[in-house]
Amino acid sequence: MEMLNSLPESIRDPLLQRAMALMMIKDKHKLAIAAIPVALALAYVPHGVKIMVVGPARYPVAEPRREKGIAVFSPFAQRCAACHANGLEGFAPFAAAVLAAKVLKANPMKSAQMAWKYIALRIVYTIIYLGGGGTQAAGYVRALVWGLGFSGNVSHFQLALRA
Repeated sequence: MEMLNSLPESIRDPLLQRAMALMMIKDKHKLAIAAIPVALALAYVPHGVKIMVVGPARYPVAEPRREKGIAVFSPFAQRCAACHANGLEGFAPFAAAVLAAKVLKANPMKSAQMAWKYIALRIVYTIIYLGGGGTQAAGYVRALVWGLGFSGNVSHFQLALRA
């Protein structure tokens, strides 16, 4: 509490107001559920970047999933496509874990913590994937971050099933 009181009033008061608003939420699972659309939107960020890099005029709108279509893109655009696909692959288990925690009445604050940790890991994963230049080192770090996100989903399911 001392640390909070030491903050400038312009920072402390809005933080306290938000904290009070969070405490007033009747269904605390909404904090975790709010991460679901964020995860979905985050999965589409690399896709949007890919379209900007390739250029809307050159993007194969007629056959975007054609096997040879992605091969003609730059390595960066290929990484964008792979990152987008990975984000979509990871979305369903994440959303299922969050919803299972809600349905089975798991600890809502722990569920929210796990959900937003996953979001943070996905942000880091996306940055590494798109900014890593396709290096071996970036691949290892990216795999580690992915593994942390995956194990977080497993833990989220465990939280739900133990409720």
